[in-house]
Amino acid sequence: MKKLISLIAVILLCAAVFGGCNAGVISTAPETAAVATTAKEESETQTEEQKTEKKNENESESSTEKESEGTSSKQETTTKAETATEQEKDRQAKKKNKQKKNKKKKTSATESKELTCTITIECKDIYEHLDDLEEGYEPYLPKDGYILYNYTCSFNKGDTVYDVLMKAAQAKGINVSETDTGYGKYINGINNINEKIAGKTSGWTYYVNDEFPMHSTDKLKVNKNDKIRFHYSCVYN
Repeated sequence: MKKLISLIAVILLCAAVFGGCNAGVISTAPETAAVATTAKEESETQTEEQKTEKKNENESESSTEKESEGTSSKQETTTKAETATEQEKDRQAKKKNKQKKNKKKKTSATESKELTCTITIECKDIYEHLDDLEEGYEPYLPKDGYILYNYTCSFNKGDTVYDVLMKAAQAKGINVSETDTGYGKYINGINNINEKIAGKTSGWTYYVNDEFPMHSTDKLKVNKNDKIRFHYSCVYN
């Protein structure tokens, strides 16, 4: 009987021991599973964080690239605009230069077409015959003997010496008196210096290019660059 009780006690003790071991094993498994789950979650969390970081890096790089592209594009646009402005300035400058050249050409063409001659009116010979000068005319004598010197006068095709004389006289406020004759217009006086005031044969004569014409002033046509000179002579030759 004692042996039976001892055997039962041993069995119970073993059962208790084995039961405790199983209980330990059973209790450990959930803990291991929990640890494994936590590690997996941490791994997944780290992976997500890495993905997020990588995504942020990619987005940052993309944004930087876009900003760089935008800046480059802006700079390129600015450069193009500046280039266009410079080109426009060059075009405007060339246009102005062309206009100036055309204007000069037109001016030169106009000047070349314009007919001009020179006219001189002098009475120096009177100073050599002051004794023959009538009283009251001396104030009309210019000190140097020139009423008009080398004056450039424009004229039209077909104009005569008389036309040029009258244009120059009107421009300079010089009075001219003439007489119509059967041979044409005869110049009696210029600037109040009339014929026969410094001698019986004194009066006005004229020359064209230093030659004495055989026609009256209104019969001789003027040519471009002619040199006309009216001379008061006190002695008729």
